[in-house]
Amino acid sequence: MASPIGHAIAGVTCAAAVSAAAGAPDGSAFWIGAIVAAGAPDLDFVPCLCGVGSGRGHRRASHSLVSIVALIAAAFLVWSGGLVPLDGRSLVAWSAALFTHPLLDLVTTGPRIASRGFGITLLWPLSNHRWFLRRPLFEQEGEWLRCRSFRCLIAGVLPEVVWLGPLCVGVAALGLLR
Repeated sequence: MASPIGHAIAGVTCAAAVSAAAGAPDGSAFWIGAIVAAGAPDLDFVPCLCGVGSGRGHRRASHSLVSIVALIAAAFLVWSGGLVPLDGRSLVAWSAALFTHPLLDLVTTGPRIASRGFGITLLWPLSNHRWFLRRPLFEQEGEWLRCRSFRCLIAGVLPEVVWLGPLCVGVAALGLLR
């Protein structure tokens, strides 16, 4: 299970790559939008953090590729109707950032956390199957969620930064070279 930091890195990296290819406008609003889009699917976990519910609904509709495609289609309809004054290229980059979320969760979810019902429902509502990898990319599988100290949190998130950080720097460097 990827952390918010891992999702932000993956989302910004993907948005930067798409932005470089599409020529989306640069600026702090663009990058904040990419971070928000990359983390948005985890908003379904907020009630659980507030003590409401068991978290069983987490990683269901909000992590479904079907739902994400529908959300992006709705956003483009609103944008094309002129209701929101955004650059369409930014919307494309943010959509790419949004897609990184379920994919990163998939490659960081293994059998241990999936056995507790936290696999990824990539095809919901067509299927309730929860997907996971037998050997996830990061072996700690969301252990950062259990941390009670800053040191533990850093140790839990560090593998994501080590794996995803150089990728982000590389994409940023390629973007600067265009």
